Amino acid sequence: MTSTVIDPKQHFAGLQSVLPFTADLEMDANIEEDVAAEQETLIGPEQSASTMTVNRSMDASEFAKLQATLMGASKGITEGTDAEYKRLMNSCLSFAIGMRLLQPDEDFFNKKPRPNAPWVIVAWIMNS
Repeated sequence: MTSTVIDPKQHFAGLQSVLPFTADLEMDANIEEDVAAEQETLIGPEQSASTMTVNRSMDASEFAKLQATLMGASKGITEGTDAEYKRLMNSCLSFAIGMRLLQPDEDFFNKKPRPNAPWVIVAWIMNS
């Protein structure tokens, strides 16, 4: 296995304020590939959280495409899987209501998702 010496100040600028770096970090090739793949998914400098569309509703064609994808993925679902999905949905709702992201009487899982639904779900996943 080959290893690469990286400059943590260059590659992990966000960690500088949290962790003291006294030496270079060494990563093996597999870790380096994982880091490179993850970096491809990050928001680029030309995009920021403020420039991303957060409060955008899906139009009917987008929703139909999403629904078709989900229906295709859920073929052959068992009762146990269905029960697990419902348990996860209830867990997500409890979290969102507890964090005051949703009102107790709001219908979150419906045919017309609210614009910030992905952000609420990501917050729940990250909290789990």
